Amino acid sequence: MPAIRFPGTDPRTLGLRILSVLLAIAAVWLAGCDQGVGQPTGAIHLPPKKTNTSQANILEYQIPAVDGLPNCLAFGSDGVLWITEQLTTQYATDHARIGRLTPDGIYTTFPLPHTRTLYNPEDIALGSDGALWFTEPQADTIGRITSDGAIKEFRTPTPLSQPLGITAGPDGNLWFAEGLGDRIGSITPAGVIHEYPLPVSNSSPTAITVGPDGNLWFTLYSGDAIGRITPAGVVTLFPISQPMGKPWEITAGPDGNLWFTQPSFNAIGRITPTGDMTEFPLPRAGSSPDGITAGQEGALWYAGQISNTIGRITPDGKITEFELPLPRSGPLCVTPDKDGKIWFTESYGAIGYLAPKAGAADRQ
Repeated sequence: MPAIRFPGTDPRTLGLRILSVLLAIAAVWLAGCDQGVGQPTGAIHLPPKKTNTSQANILEYQIPAVDGLPNCLAFGSDGVLWITEQLTTQYATDHARIGRLTPDGIYTTFPLPHTRTLYNPEDIALGSDGALWFTEPQADTIGRITSDGAIKEFRTPTPLSQPLGITAGPDGNLWFAEGLGDRIGSITPAGVIHEYPLPVSNSSPTAITVGPDGNLWFTLYSGDAIGRITPAGVVTLFPISQPMGKPWEITAGPDGNLWFTQPSFNAIGRITPTGDMTEFPLPRAGSSPDGITAGQEGALWYAGQISNTIGRITPDGKITEFELPLPRSGPLCVTPDKDGKIWFTESYGAIGYLAPKAGAADRQ
């Protein structure tokens, strides 16, 4: 496809750059080092709230406000759910945390080593070494936490890189998108980082995933494009077909294509490994789709942050939406478990799952 001309920095990106400069000055002393074991806050049992609708069975766990607001989530190799938490201004002097939720509702949090109110962890992924790896955008840091809570942090070589999305690559390394660095990075399990500059500027690479072709695929939020990078670092960019398409999250689909969310355009997009793109508008105006994942039953699932829904889209574009019980819960990230339930985070402070009832997708 022809090269894309990228627009200048939009207000959102400019604000992030200014904020990152200020925070980087305060965090210059941070360096990649073994931080030991993050002292857990103590295991607590979260009482589940169950809701049954005509479409699905929904279960939610309320997170204590002192811990923070759940953001992204990933399952560990032992089937335990790990969650990044965002601190609220009410607890501005506390530590950001990584949470762990067992299948029976036991919740433990591991504070990160530094008191950094605005240095909240963002995305999280299971690595080939069995540890969970996460990004800390404002600290320009990639973090690693083992199942027993041992934490290690690694600074990115490029200042003000703001790593956001992270995924386990086909080469055994973790790959991440540098939101302000206009780079894609990789980090080995031993902590060695390589960065690959993109051929554009002010493009805001945001999310990243492994494609069916063995390459890494990523979104360029401000660049209105989908990118592909080989494990050797060769980059190809594909422009979004709609102006101001602003892709956000991305995942590999069961159909051999890549699927992504477009909150500004209120659509779900699909791109083939050769770059052919299709977009599917959502049925509710202003849904603002955020996270997206492939389910166990051959469909894609996404979080409708503003519409307060968890949505399902088939490879041929049929959409079904499931309403969550609490108004304005703001679902963000989604991931399936081995039983086919779709787990999600709610930005107001909860973690839950949705188990669709048989035939629910045919009733809309």
